[in-house]
Parts: sequence; C-alpha cells; structure tokens
Amino acid sequence: MSHFQCFPPTMSEKTFQHFLKANAGVKENEPKVDWNRTREEWLIALGELFEQVKGFLSKYEEVKIDEEPIQLAESQLGTYQVSRLVLKVRGLKATLTPVGTIIVGGKGRVDLAGMKGTMRFVLVNEHAVSPAFGFSLKIGDKVIEEGVHHGVPEGGFVWKIATPPPKIRYGPLNADTFFDALLTVIGGE
Repeated sequence: MSHFQCFPPTMSEKTFQHFLKANAGVKENEPKVDWNRTREEWLIALGELFEQVKGFLSKYEEVKIDEEPIQLAESQLGTYQVSRLVLKVRGLKATLTPVGTIIVGGKGRVDLAGMKGTMRFVLVNEHAVSPAFGFSLKIGDKVIEEGVHHGVPEGGFVWKIATPPPKIRYGPLNADTFFDALLTVIGGE
C-alpha cells in the first residue's frame, strides 16, 4: 500500500523504469557555458568599472580611494579573489563591492554601500531599461512555448545603476548619476 493513502498510485516503479528506458537517448539541449571565460570577462568589466569610478573622483583631493582584496564564492566559478573600492569623503565612507557575475538578466552586480543605504550597479545589455530574461518550455525535443520577458535587445554590455526592487529600472552610469548615488549612500546633501 502506498504511503500516500490519499493519493492513488499513478506510476509504479516498473512504469518509471520504462520511462527511463524510453527516454535514454534524450539529451539536454542546454548551451554549454565557458565558466573560465565568464570569470575573465567579469574581472575585466570590474576593472573597467573601478577605473571609471576612479576617473570620476580623480580631481577631488578630498576623496581617498583604497582597494581591498575580498573573496567571492559563486556556484559555477568557485572561490576567487577580487578587489573592492573603499571611498572616504571627509569622514564619510562608502564601499564599492562586487557581488557576483551570476545574476538574472545581466552579467554582474556591484553594490555601492554607505551608512544611508545601498545602490546597485549592474552589468547589463546597453539597451536594457529593466531586467529581462528568456524562457523556453520543452517536452522532449518539442518546443511548447518560447518567449522573452521585457525583450532582450542585441548589443554589448555596460554598467548601469539599478533602482531598488520590486520595479527595477536601469539608468545610465555617468559622472552625474555616480555622484548622485554616492551622495545618497553617504548621506550627503
């Protein structure tokens, strides 16, 4: 007798074995990801973001910038070392800390955090205005439904500033938006 007395048995072990045998040739059609390349591209993008931020701040003697090594651990990439930037502005401090490259709808996230909050910097498609992801529903080799939520336009990836959830929107990262984000997280007026 089944352990689930309220549910009548619909498939026996023999039926399950038959299913496995019948589907022995079915292979997953997921694209293979080159995780070493993913990590290398992520590290390059981080370096570019940090250089951009240093460029925004370079003309201000009142700003001190330090780099500190940190460890990131991601399921597919393992544990690896990156840097975070520590920004000190007249007694106020903010950190620009990498979160990871395995994120939904993008290729990476870095948080700018201070005593008054956190702003998210995301590496996303240059045309993206909000998170996007594609989906495909398959049974065996037959595609039942495909779609893209919010559309994923063609193009390269750039750093943008994201609004907080739940209605996430992306804005450009430039000197003005960076300084606005910095003042927001450190409590500047």
